[in-house]
Amino acid sequence: MIRVLITDDHPIVRRGLKQIVASEADMDVTEAGSGAEALRLIDTGEFNAVLLDLSMPGISAVQVLSQMRARHPQLPVLVLSAHSETEFAVRIIKAGASGYLNKHLAPEELVTAIRRVISGRKYIGPGVAELLADSLGNDEGEPHASL
Repeated sequence: MIRVLITDDHPIVRRGLKQIVASEADMDVTEAGSGAEALRLIDTGEFNAVLLDLSMPGISAVQVLSQMRARHPQLPVLVLSAHSETEFAVRIIKAGASGYLNKHLAPEELVTAIRRVISGRKYIGPGVAELLADSLGNDEGEPHASL
């Protein structure tokens, strides 16, 4: 059984995410309403993946992500946000997230992302992939680029 921890401060969002994930026969869901609660739960439970909302009151998602990485470095964390990829995705992935999901994605893509990160790979959607590709194409500032 794949155990997923959903962390979001909005109960209605948690319920929707839970319905999507729990509809998979091999997935089980636990919910957390805050970053602090999520940190407590990962220390007491065996989770295969964490879905973490980017914007929550209290401990920031970046701080929660950092603490999760320190405590459980192999635990995949997918960060969910209503903010566009251009604002946060690359920074969040560099901070240690296994992937970044925009809340506008199709429900099936959430399950795909969970399956990808629990297999040890990263998940990036098309928007994030384009951002990363654009940043690779920008050689300005590289000392060897002018050679």
